[in-house]
Amino acid sequence: MLQRDDQLIAEFSDLRSEQAFVALLERHLNLVFATALRLVGDRGIAEEITQSVFVTLAQSAGKLGRHPTIAGWLYQTTLNKSRERLRSELRRHRREQIAVKLETAEIEGDSVWSALVPLLDEALLELRETDRLAVIMHFMEEQSFREVGAVLGVGEDAARKRIDRCLDQLTAFFRKRGFAVPVIAAGTPLFAFSSQAVPIGLAASVTTASLAAAPAVGASVGLGAMNILGMTKLQITVVSVIVAAGVTTPLVLQHQSLNRLRHENQTLHRQVGEVAQLREEAERLSKLAAQSNALTGEQLSELLRLRGQVGLLRQQTNELATLRREKDQLRANLDATQRRASQIGSPGENEVATAKAVIFNPATAIAEKLTALQILRFADARSDDVVKQMVQAYRSTRDPDARADIFRQLSGVTTPELKLLLLESFRDETNTPKVREEAAETLANYLADPDVKTWLEHLTAHDPDAKVRAQAGKSLQSSQRSQGR
Repeated sequence: MLQRDDQLIAEFSDLRSEQAFVALLERHLNLVFATALRLVGDRGIAEEITQSVFVTLAQSAGKLGRHPTIAGWLYQTTLNKSRERLRSELRRHRREQIAVKLETAEIEGDSVWSALVPLLDEALLELRETDRLAVIMHFMEEQSFREVGAVLGVGEDAARKRIDRCLDQLTAFFRKRGFAVPVIAAGTPLFAFSSQAVPIGLAASVTTASLAAAPAVGASVGLGAMNILGMTKLQITVVSVIVAAGVTTPLVLQHQSLNRLRHENQTLHRQVGEVAQLREEAERLSKLAAQSNALTGEQLSELLRLRGQVGLLRQQTNELATLRREKDQLRANLDATQRRASQIGSPGENEVATAKAVIFNPATAIAEKLTALQILRFADARSDDVVKQMVQAYRSTRDPDARADIFRQLSGVTTPELKLLLLESFRDETNTPKVREEAAETLANYLADPDVKTWLEHLTAHDPDAKVRAQAGKSLQSSQRSQGR
């Protein structure tokens, strides 16, 4: 009969039994590695996190009590370790991959489950701890309902019903976030897609590192922790930067990426105009070729050159559409960063003071002001004077993306200056539909004002853009704008 986890933990803690630790490793290695890989999306980083988790297990073996399984503890520890890495490793590519995969799956008629795998852990965190443990044991470690029930102290039928309820909750989680998924059942391939093969040699390297890190019997846990990781100066520096950066670093990097994409968008817009001109020229030369049985060598060379340029710019036009999708994903990722940051903690007083100084500095670029406004929004520190400064920033720029972002970051704010600016934005013919759409959404804060309600009704019926009309209708239906996006 296989030994339970608590028996193996006790044997390792008391006797430093390598055999006991290897048994624990082989039993739970796939769970830890697959969870880490889902969260960080990089096999190399996932291997490092896996090693760190089992190092922590070796250090903490004497503190884990007598629970029959450590699967839940390992899962939570893996989440914590991954979050530490994600404070410095932005998850922009993960969100982009989900959107692209979902779009591809819908177009090609493939399963959407593989695209939703990166959101699985976020969904599992919505479950109660005991329910989450039941799902982990049954689907990720392939234990039967009877084995799950034995660990949870319930019967086999009760364990089956509990897991069925958990699957209903996971279905509701995805649907609430706008994914039209079927009901998740026991045979749904979501968990199968989430499983990852463990790299060859990972078990040996993790065992070596963990056993080397484990404190000797009777040794001080504090000294063992100091000697375990053998951290280099570079690693120590990286950890320090992660802690210091906190929430601000991901927000800054996200805005830098948005600025880069805006510049590329402007360049490609100019190239689209050049494509149209070259197409007209190519068509003119093609007609000349049809009218004449023979072109001169110079005319033929010019025709071929123009056709080549048309093909190149047509490719660049396609890239423009891709960049637009990336820009939308970056915006969604900014919102996701804020939600994750809420689990870490609000910005401190120093960060809030620095952000306000950036906003009140007239020489600060609009992109930096938006980053600072993100921090103040998260810290709930958007005072009336901050709003006035951002109203001035709106009036000083013609960048539609920046204007839309200002309205988005001022959601939940109700000041006379902002209301006036929102209403004026619809009379500004230079504003894009995206700016008007954000303005219509933010106007939901002022539904108590009859003039605002009348204006939203007008937009719903008469705005030339379908998205603006739809957003105005949604704002009318809401009594209060939802906080956080």
